[in-house]
Amino acid sequence: MSGLPPGCKPIDLRGPDGVRIELDGAWMRVLEGGDPMTWWIRTQGGCVWGSGQIEDVPPQGEFGTRPDQVQSFSGVIGSDFVITGEILALGPVPAGAPGTATPFSPLRMLIEFGDDGEITLSEDREPMVPGPRCPDPLAYCPAPLVLRKVD
Repeated sequence: MSGLPPGCKPIDLRGPDGVRIELDGAWMRVLEGGDPMTWWIRTQGGCVWGSGQIEDVPPQGEFGTRPDQVQSFSGVIGSDFVITGEILALGPVPAGAPGTATPFSPLRMLIEFGDDGEITLSEDREPMVPGPRCPDPLAYCPAPLVLRKVD
């Protein structure tokens, strides 16, 4: 792989069946209790980028008032099937909050393999438990991301 962005090293990531893992494409959030969300993921070497949008977009396609309406992610894939990086909420923020991009960082995603060969991306944290994305036990702590690739 030539022409990779700085910091993006080549990686040949293969699942337990020996098949190369392909993360590029559309992914859907599948965790019960989480907002319906579509993510579009792109990789180059060991670097990964994603953009996700919650599907309860108001009429006329306008942003809602939720700070997490649209999210962006960038990170690095390790040979241990772990993606580490940062996630940002890009939608409008509540009144009085500074700026329009709220960091929820860092983020750690696990590439997991089902018995049927299906790959999921699962955020490495427990629902509603304080952690890197929600260190304050009284703060809004979104349900962990669990994504399945759309066929």
